[in-house]
Amino acid sequence: MDVPKGDTPLASNVNPKVTQETGSNDSVSDIVNPVSVIILGQDHGLDKIPAGDIFSGNIEPDTYEYDQNGNQDTSKPVTAIENKTNHDLNKNIDIINSSPYDLSDVQATIDVPDGMDISGLSVNDTRHSFSYTFTLEDGSKQTGTFNTGSLSTLLSTTAGKKIKKVQLVFDKLIAFDSVNNFGLNGVLAKNYQDGSEVKAGNNLHTELHLTANGIASPDELATFTQNQKIVEKIPVKPEIHYNQISASGSQTNKQPGTKNAGSIYSYASDLLNDPEKLTYYVVLPTNAVFNSADLPKNTKMSELRINGRNVVKIVGDFSQKNTGTQWTINLDNSNLITHNNLSSNYQVYVVLPDGENVHYKDRLTDTDKLPFVENSTNAYQLAWGDWNVIAATGVYPKTQAQGNQNKDLTMQGQSDDKGPSEMTFSNVLVNSESKAEHDAVIIAHVPGTDDTKSEFDFKLKDGNSAKVKNITTNQTVSQGVRIYYSTENLDLTQLNSDDSDLMAHFVSADQINDWSKVKTVMATIAEIPGDTVYGLNLDGYAPNFVRDNNKTAYASSVVWTDLLKPIVIAAGSKDSASVTITGQSTVNFKLHFNDNSQADIAIPELSHAYQDGKDTMQKADFIKATKNSDFDDAVKNKDYTLIPKAVIDAIPNGYVLDVESGANIENSNAKYPDNRANNPAEFGKTVMYDFDGDTVVYNLVKAETFTKKIIVKRIVKFEDIDNPGVPLKPDDNKELDPVEISGTYNPLTGKVLTVNDLSDSSDRLTLAKYEFPDVLDDLIYQNWPTRSK
Repeated sequence: MDVPKGDTPLASNVNPKVTQETGSNDSVSDIVNPVSVIILGQDHGLDKIPAGDIFSGNIEPDTYEYDQNGNQDTSKPVTAIENKTNHDLNKNIDIINSSPYDLSDVQATIDVPDGMDISGLSVNDTRHSFSYTFTLEDGSKQTGTFNTGSLSTLLSTTAGKKIKKVQLVFDKLIAFDSVNNFGLNGVLAKNYQDGSEVKAGNNLHTELHLTANGIASPDELATFTQNQKIVEKIPVKPEIHYNQISASGSQTNKQPGTKNAGSIYSYASDLLNDPEKLTYYVVLPTNAVFNSADLPKNTKMSELRINGRNVVKIVGDFSQKNTGTQWTINLDNSNLITHNNLSSNYQVYVVLPDGENVHYKDRLTDTDKLPFVENSTNAYQLAWGDWNVIAATGVYPKTQAQGNQNKDLTMQGQSDDKGPSEMTFSNVLVNSESKAEHDAVIIAHVPGTDDTKSEFDFKLKDGNSAKVKNITTNQTVSQGVRIYYSTENLDLTQLNSDDSDLMAHFVSADQINDWSKVKTVMATIAEIPGDTVYGLNLDGYAPNFVRDNNKTAYASSVVWTDLLKPIVIAAGSKDSASVTITGQSTVNFKLHFNDNSQADIAIPELSHAYQDGKDTMQKADFIKATKNSDFDDAVKNKDYTLIPKAVIDAIPNGYVLDVESGANIENSNAKYPDNRANNPAEFGKTVMYDFDGDTVVYNLVKAETFTKKIIVKRIVKFEDIDNPGVPLKPDDNKELDPVEISGTYNPLTGKVLTVNDLSDSSDRLTLAKYEFPDVLDDLIYQNWPTRSK
């Protein structure tokens, strides 16, 4: 049967008699109340439920801003002043009965925000009939009904009046039913009700209130809201370019200390045509050491230390022209291997410009990995791979070194002569056994030319220059450690634990007066734990650093323990780590207007790179011309042998190059470490660190103007056409009126640069008809470039 709306009680009108039989064949009887039941109606308990537990509602804004992936960002609802056509400023306004009850007399009220000019209600759900009341801006009301089955429509106001409130009444809304997709149709107002301007940056606030008959506290409405920000322009979906960029790695050798044991590389097949700036981050394995990099032009590489890992950062302009392999990093296997770093991994990330993605890759959000890309917001992981090294067993020595270009110790350190002169040589004892090693001794020679292999001298700075460090953790080890110094250049091959006079060569730090004279350092270490690497680090400097370009210094040492016999690493041997000092300086070129009328013109094509300490800078590296007339000849003949085309092309009309006054050199404002001087570059000198960034400057001189009168003669010959060369009568010589010409000339050579057009002169004289004499005073010379024929 149909369930009635209200509760239905059912009960007998006769009191029943109940009899109970006892165990002795007796019985007990009594009269009881009749049984009653209540059949619950459809709205049972509805009066106990408030509107907030019955209704759900939804209001969507005009539109949303787009995120960098081209998706609408639902956290940024907006409406645009630019959109002047009538449209739904709020859309998808939904009224939802979320309860199991059929509701009656459902009332919905939509408050139109101040700042919207709404003239209609969009109706898209035609399954429900309802009545509506529009409260208009003048306080009047407009009413009407919408019937089930009607077409989607726009309920508009009469005479275009603006709506301030919409009230909808539905006779019935069954359980779990909804009425969807209403819209407030109109445009943004020009002014608020108080007369102030509606402008970008302001917010609009729309409210939907719902209630129904028979619910608890029907005057306590369920309210739903939507805010949206006013913006100037309609949001435009960004064009997203999906790059196809990949990376990988290849390890070809797993032996500790192997050079070029593998590489990591990136390649691309779909970059934008125009060069775009990409940043790659390569996290190196902990058991590998950076060797070298193959990079395209217009890229810069730097090394970072992030979360205990060495990271190579590559920044450059990459384009579709250099698709394929973008870069390659070559790695050596570390020679400091314990069980703790037998296995490691490499990681490769790329950071793209906003508006670009990597095809089939998700943006990096892992908080453990974001530090490796310096917390960039548009980063993608390209690769992750294993890097393994075969276990080296036992106890053995190694050496390491670090120049100012190295983030960590390595076998072949590099120092740039424009950086600090400090460097480190580490003499290492590797204990790859699981048990501790005792009574270890490391004796290290301070690198210098007296070892017969080093090409420059390295000096200790002070009493803190020598330390024993745990190479893995970079922590200084002091417990059980003693360090001694010697000013003697001891023969490492003759030192051992049996030498009773060993300590006679060494003293403690408090007995050293001049640290630059220390030649040998000894560390005694009571215990080296298992799977640990200890190193005697010598921190110092090269006293003649800027003069030691293209030179190398080598580490050398001898080590032993209670069980290990002395092992020597000789300077310059295959196990001897080194630091090489190199440098490259770039000298720039520019043109200067001697009248200071314009900004200087830089010409990057003429920038010249030199190897410091090796190359000599010559004036001819930039311009080979020696005479001012060489400029005239270069312009006339388009011969760029003496003056490069880039210079000629850069000189604006009305100026000439002053060659003979020579080239000035403008010093850079660079500051160098160790209070080193920054002297200007000099022609004919060996290039030094401070040549870098200096600029060769040539002057431009303004062309002069002239005005001259010339005499043109016309000669008419009369000859027999049948007998050429036979005159019929004397030549007719006529001198025309003087003709005034004007133009510009090179004030350094007198060479004419331009001559004004004579086609409008009074006698119709044109340069095409007559030749000028070879010389016009002393300003116009023979064969000037624009001479007419």
